[in-house]
Amino acid sequence: MTLVTKEGRKVGVRIDQGLCTAYQSCEYALPEVFKVVSVRRGESPLGMMGVEPGKVTMESLQRAAESCPNKAIFLKDLASGEEVFP
Repeated sequence: MTLVTKEGRKVGVRIDQGLCTAYQSCEYALPEVFKVVSVRRGESPLGMMGVEPGKVTMESLQRAAESCPNKAIFLKDLASGEEVFP
């Protein structure tokens, strides 16, 4: 999914569903973006909400990604191609 932050950065957000264990730390940190949709084995546990451009900050995205104990959330600056997290 692509998000545009309050700062105007286009950020690619990817969730590795194989690493996600539905711990919900990202949902607590940033419920506007992340939502645990299933805790059943074999299903994709984490989904993302459609977010209007400019509604979240880059800092809040990074905090949510860093809160994941399994490092299942990946952030990439789409303008530069730089991996922002991890």
